[in-house]
Amino acid sequence: MKSLVLKDLFNIGHNAKSMLFILVVFAVALIPFSGVEGYIFVCAILCSMMIVTTFSFDDSSKWTRYAMIMPVSKKELVAGKFMVLAIFCAIGSLFGLIIGFIGGLITDKSYST
Repeated sequence: MKSLVLKDLFNIGHNAKSMLFILVVFAVALIPFSGVEGYIFVCAILCSMMIVTTFSFDDSSKWTRYAMIMPVSKKELVAGKFMVLAIFCAIGSLFGLIIGFIGGLITDKSYST
């Protein structure tokens, strides 16, 4: 299971720089106008959509056919994808909270209470 998660994380690693750039651009665009909450939501959604990229990597490399001859069940493959999705959501939410808090301090926008 650990190796399935690491495979997806290593495959998506080269997209991390472009994703960080996109999230910073969204921070500049969203925080001053819509507040911090909208930015946190966008970060979580964008990072969770990265799972689609892992599916396209698997499809282009024909990973599923290869995985079926390995001692890995289909249930473990699906569980690994869900774990990667949870990791991406957690990273997106954490990044959104940190950058949102910093951006909120800079623009004097705080969390609505």
